[in-house]
Amino acid sequence: MKIGSRVLIVDNLKELKDKGNDIVSDMLVYAGQEAIITNIYSEKEAIAPFEINVDNGYWGWYSNMIVEIE
Repeated sequence: MKIGSRVLIVDNLKELKDKGNDIVSDMLVYAGQEAIITNIYSEKEAIAPFEINVDNGYWGWYSNMIVEIE
């Protein structure tokens, strides 16, 4: 994945949250939505490296929360 990649936010965000993943309740509204990666941080800069457009880059997203759309 790279900046500009189209991604799908996984439908099972609540399940991931319930299993202890770093997901807050406010992120659950984005489950199943398409988004575009707007920024990628290195692991040294941020724990959750991906920013996406649907939340205006507010939350950090992990690779297990998004799937690239080809």
